[in-house]
Amino acid sequence: MKKKIEKEDIEELKSIWMDPSKIFKELKEQQDLAEELYNAQMKEEFERISNLCCPLCKSLDKYLHIDYSTSGIYGPGGSSKIHNEYYICNECGILFRDLKKKDIRRPTNLFNF
Repeated sequence: MKKKIEKEDIEELKSIWMDPSKIFKELKEQQDLAEELYNAQMKEEFERISNLCCPLCKSLDKYLHIDYSTSGIYGPGGSSKIHNEYYICNECGILFRDLKKKDIRRPTNLFNF
């Protein structure tokens, strides 16, 4: 099944071929938009975590404890895995988890502008 190529498609491809900066500008705008969204989400999550209080004594003084294991390789080829993550209250010593934790991932950089 062959697809017929329209004249508009050819003109668009010619414009991209002759001036590839259009595509790079669009990709840069998309990347900037994704970075702004990521920064806004991280700011919101940081404020939420800083206001997270101990469920027992309602103190905001807490410490994040992370249990993890590594492959023992540092640099390329190395890996680590988080097994357990919880907060420890510095006032009463209770251990508690953040049940509303969000998984926010940094957008990948397509270019180094």
